[in-house]
This record gives sequence, C-alpha cells and structure tokens, in this order.
Amino acid sequence: MLATALYMLATASAAEVEPRNNLNVTGVGEVYVAPDEAVLSLGVRSQANTAAAAFDKAAQKMTAVTQALGQQVTPENIRTSQLSLQPRYEYNEKTGPRLVGYEASAILDIRVDDPTKAGSVLDAAVGAGANEVLAVVWKVEDEAAAQQEALDAAVTDARENAALVAINLGVELGEPMNVSIRTQDTTPPGPIYMERAGTADADISAMPVLAGEQIYRAEVDVTFALAGAVTPKEEPGPEEEPGT
Repeated sequence: MLATALYMLATASAAEVEPRNNLNVTGVGEVYVAPDEAVLSLGVRSQANTAAAAFDKAAQKMTAVTQALGQQVTPENIRTSQLSLQPRYEYNEKTGPRLVGYEASAILDIRVDDPTKAGSVLDAAVGAGANEVLAVVWKVEDEAAAQQEALDAAVTDARENAALVAINLGVELGEPMNVSIRTQDTTPPGPIYMERAGTADADISAMPVLAGEQIYRAEVDVTFALAGAVTPKEEPGPEEEPGT
C-alpha cells in the first residue's frame, strides 16, 4: 500500500514539471519621425609662427563667425564647446622633430530650432570664415513617445504573428510566458566633415542640409503558451499478482 502511494506521488510530481507547448515569435515596430531641431558643430582653425599670433587669428575669425550667427539664431543657442592651441612640428629622419609654428582652433555648437534653416545657418558661418564643419546632429524633442509608439507596434506585430501561427497549427493561443525587448534609434547622429580655405567674401554655393526622418525601431521576443499542451503519458501501474 505504501509503495503504491509513493508511486502515485512521483507520477503527480512528474506531471507538474512536464513542459508545456510554447510558441516563440518576434515582433518588429518602426516609427518615422521628422526632427524638431538640428545641432551644428563648426569652427575655425588658424596657423601662425607664434602661439599668440595663431590664437589671435582664430579669435578674429571666431568673432566674425559669431556675429554672422547672431543674425540667424539667438545667443543662448550658441556655445563654445572646444578651444585648442598646440605646436606644429616637422619631422626629419636625421634631425628629428622641429617646431615650425602653432595651430589654434575653436569649435561652436549651434542649436537650430527650425531644421529647415540648418543650411542657411551653415552658409552664414562658412561665409564669415568658419573653415571646419564637424557634425550635424538631428534631434526629436519627444523621443520617448516615438520609442513607445515603436514598442506598441512591435507588441502588436508579435501577437498577430503568434495568432496566425496558432491558427495554422490548429491550436489555441494562450498567455505570454516571457518577453524580451530591444529598442533603438536606427538613424544615429553621423558626423560630416568639411574644410574650406578662402576668405569670407569668397563665392559660396549654398549647402543643402536635409533632415530626413529619424527611424525608431523596437523588437520584442515573446513566448506564448499554447492551449492543449501535451499532457504526460500515464505510466502503467504495477502488475497485480495473480489471485489478488
């Protein structure tokens, strides 16, 4: 009697740990959003025989650039992000390095509230003497909303995919058992590089600066339970002895 009770308990425990039938699906959501603003990184670079002369030349250029930018954006949207002054060397295999002068540079970050005006701001700066354009970064003000919309679309896509598979398999879709999420902005800010030699009064062609759209992407991996899971097979009971 005790042996029979222990056997029934072991069979019940095996049924409890028996894995259910599951379905793993991936859902993808993408949202396209036009940027709300642009951030331009540009500056000036000057060379001279002495450190003071190089720094003074860069300062004069930067003054002209900031004055030109003042006609395009408000002062609070302009900030100095980098200043640099360093020696310049020429290298010779026989004599080694030789100091030949100095190079000074200054970089500004300019926030442009209207992305369509980024090109005109860039043209004004280059026309005033900026000879380095380091980056154009596009920004979306409400990134959280865009990412949430992409995630919602990914979840909907995952559930629709799972429902379609379940129908074709002839089973019923159960509750989600496990979910993993991956989100990203697939249009990360990319730097552009440009150097321009010449004077501020040189003939400048307008540079087209196109904002395009930011792409927010989300992926979800979902494991759904399937109704009608396989139940453990019943093990045959102990054979009864003849005559019992």
